[in-house]
Amino acid sequence: MTFGRSSVWLALCAVAALLSNEGYAFLFPSAPLRSGSAHSSRVAPVHMGWFDAVKKGFENEEMSQPAPNAGLKNGPPTVSITFMPAGKQVTAVAGQSLKDVAQAARIPIKYNCKKGECGTCEVVLNGKKVRTCVGIVPRGARKNEVTIKVPN
Repeated sequence: MTFGRSSVWLALCAVAALLSNEGYAFLFPSAPLRSGSAHSSRVAPVHMGWFDAVKKGFENEEMSQPAPNAGLKNGPPTVSITFMPAGKQVTAVAGQSLKDVAQAARIPIKYNCKKGECGTCEVVLNGKKVRTCVGIVPRGARKNEVTIKVPN
């Protein structure tokens, strides 16, 4: 027969409570004392320990409104991307992987090595050849618009 941790802990608490004059108050200092003990007129409030400290830490926080954009004054810089010849437009964050953007837009691009060595995933981004598997969405593109021509 095996016993779990909770059953062993429960048994130890029961034995300690039987042997103690104060009941189990020595294990849980905030628990009410057993009637008939020397300090039975005193009833301690029930505290949850660590959780009470956490609650006090957030008492002066305003939680009714959503948090502001985490340290970014105007949000991350976004770029409008148009995939040609499909004509599909998506919005991406500058610096995001081109591969991830194309997959999210469900644009079929063939990949082979996924390291930028073979050139299978090559596309034309604003007139320049770029390998999609290692390329990123450019920062500071003119008018924040990018056109990507995907070969068939």
